[in-house]
Amino acid sequence: MRKLLFACALAPAALAAGCGDGIDITGMYAMTASQSDGAGCGPGTAQTTPAFFQVVKQELLGVPLFSFKTCTSADPSTCTLGFGLLSEPIANGWKGELSIASGDAASCSLGYTVETAVVMARSLRYERHVYSENNVQGTQCKSQDATSRGTSMPCTGYVLLVGDRL
Repeated sequence: MRKLLFACALAPAALAAGCGDGIDITGMYAMTASQSDGAGCGPGTAQTTPAFFQVVKQELLGVPLFSFKTCTSADPSTCTLGFGLLSEPIANGWKGELSIASGDAASCSLGYTVETAVVMARSLRYERHVYSENNVQGTQCKSQDATSRGTSMPCTGYVLLVGDRL
């Protein structure tokens, strides 16, 4: 039997403490830099689209969750394709982690994603690093296995977005 398990780190300390305020990163941003590497964690290829991105805030059980949308203009009605899930306050921004396990003990695929969004003056710098490993044996194939291996797995993806708040 194959199974898919995942877990989002919803800032356990924040859940226990009723959640810290953190810095407000919501808003519309004009893209000033964008890079993507779908095969590793190099600087990747410069991207010219999207021209804008929007950061929105939602709450789950009192925990703030920030996600991103790509936009073709500064008009929020042009925003689509959500990504990112940041829930842990860090210095000048927010962080999110996602751990995934798929398969079974004989052949497991593990994935770990860490994302940060940090305010720098008027700009926001978003980075996502993806780490993964396939055909892993000798684990219980649970999301905790991906969390414990984390950044020791090969880096298989990188995204950088920098934008100025409008």
